[in-house]
Amino acid sequence: MNNKIAYALEKSRQELLDIGLRGNSLLHFKPRVVSLNVVDEKSVELHKILVEGNKKMSFLPIPKKLEQKVDEDINLLPELFEEHLSVNRHTDTRLQTKLTKDQLDRKLLRINTDAETYFQEQGIDILYIALGFLSWFEDKNSDIERRAPLVLIPVSLVRGSAQERYKVEYTKVDLGTNLTLGAKLKTDFLIDLPEFNEDVGVKEYFKQVKKVIKKQNRWSVLENEIHMGFFKFGKFQ
Repeated sequence: MNNKIAYALEKSRQELLDIGLRGNSLLHFKPRVVSLNVVDEKSVELHKILVEGNKKMSFLPIPKKLEQKVDEDINLLPELFEEHLSVNRHTDTRLQTKLTKDQLDRKLLRINTDAETYFQEQGIDILYIALGFLSWFEDKNSDIERRAPLVLIPVSLVRGSAQERYKVEYTKVDLGTNLTLGAKLKTDFLIDLPEFNEDVGVKEYFKQVKKVIKKQNRWSVLENEIHMGFFKFGKFQ
């Protein structure tokens, strides 16, 4: 009886999750107008500050002295940051972006407006910071790389007044596994995505994911790929 109940519960859970690829940011995330790419940061350190330390974090525009160089070749970013920015930049409470000040302010305002609108209409929060992505392919013949978030931190944007700049804070909602990705991997590849919780830790979790995907030749874990955006779990929420 217990096995039958467990099977029924798991089947019901799978039915509540959308594992189709079309428009599904939990299986194939694409940067968009209402998402923000955080660059030159470390997932482990970000989690330590935002979640474990329960600290608010601000956003940094790209330094003015680097704007022109980035316009010429955005691929120079890692070297430019390493050369021009502080060695302590990964452990402070500021999140680096590749946007100018005006671009960043407009982007954060748009994201916050959409987050508030969605909550008012649906009653749920869907804004997250995604730490680490799984780079995967549908099959051995596919040349389309898919990127799925691994660790999702529920967050909100806050500021004291309209003159202040937005900061991001952890909402204290329990962290968990990307259930949609887990269902997709189980159904299509017979891969059991490890469970994530705060006891496991980000670094150890990435290690566990690498272990279960090691037979997939082209798959990889992009540990420091970080985005803030909207992720919907559909009916599951």
